[in-house]
Amino acid sequence: MQKDISRQDKFKAIWVSHSSLNDFFECQRLYYLKNVYKNKNKKKIAIAAPHAILGIAIHNVLENLVNFNSVERIKKNILEEFILEWEKIKSMTGWKEEIEEEKVKLNEFKERGEEIMKKVMNDFSILKNKTIAEKDYYNGELLPNFYLSENENIILCGNIDWIEYDENKKELVVVDFKTGKNEEKEDSRQLPIYKILLDNLQNKWKVSEVGKYWYLDNNEIKEKVLDKDILENIKQEILETGIIIRDKRFEWDENVGWINNENVKDNFPKTCKTNWCDCNKYEKIINGEGEYLGVDIYGKDLYKV
Repeated sequence: MQKDISRQDKFKAIWVSHSSLNDFFECQRLYYLKNVYKNKNKKKIAIAAPHAILGIAIHNVLENLVNFNSVERIKKNILEEFILEWEKIKSMTGWKEEIEEEKVKLNEFKERGEEIMKKVMNDFSILKNKTIAEKDYYNGELLPNFYLSENENIILCGNIDWIEYDENKKELVVVDFKTGKNEEKEDSRQLPIYKILLDNLQNKWKVSEVGKYWYLDNNEIKEKVLDKDILENIKQEILETGIIIRDKRFEWDENVGWINNENVKDNFPKTCKTNWCDCNKYEKIINGEGEYLGVDIYGKDLYKV
């Protein structure tokens, strides 16, 4: 039966992103627990981890630099700004400085962040180039998004770390900051997804077919080709996966449109191939084994496991 797409509701659409797709491919139960499940407080839950907080602190400092021109950026003391940002969100790690072992670990992550900031301040790398800000290509109140398929009720969304403007080629270049020590996999969908987003959210500029990863730990920039065939294949994969997720989460009612599937949890079984999957940690939280820390910056209930 033909669906009446006039009743589509963005809040009942399936929102897919690079991170949520990775969760689904890693383990369907993990996807459910991170992206769908809400506790008795009607909140999603999150696991506190020092490495995650390090990444948030660094991203907050560097992404804020888009609000300054290239001359002003290189005058900023981002080391001091990182230290302030780290202190502000340190409690989100869930680790306690009165416990010596945890204090040492916290200091390790803080020092690593400080070293990254020093390396960046040494040459500022691509931060010296011209950029555009999110307001230049997206004015919505929600996360940047567009309908990948309105008929199927699938929305693609994501936050792009940095968008460089290449004056010579008159085109935009998507850049992703990497604070981890491992390189992104060759088949990663991240930069392709960002190009797809940027292509669909604005038509003022051409978006380069080469994106960049900036590995901050060693201040190294690596390029990735984003050719048309790769993008089309990824768009199709995202759409097909989005439909699978939608059909697990919602059912179509010809009178009211999409409605929640009552058996949604059972539709997302444990599909991971390892005991190290984070789905195990989320299950512990649900079973009351986690230490509650408060609400994080995304409005989720934060736990230490």
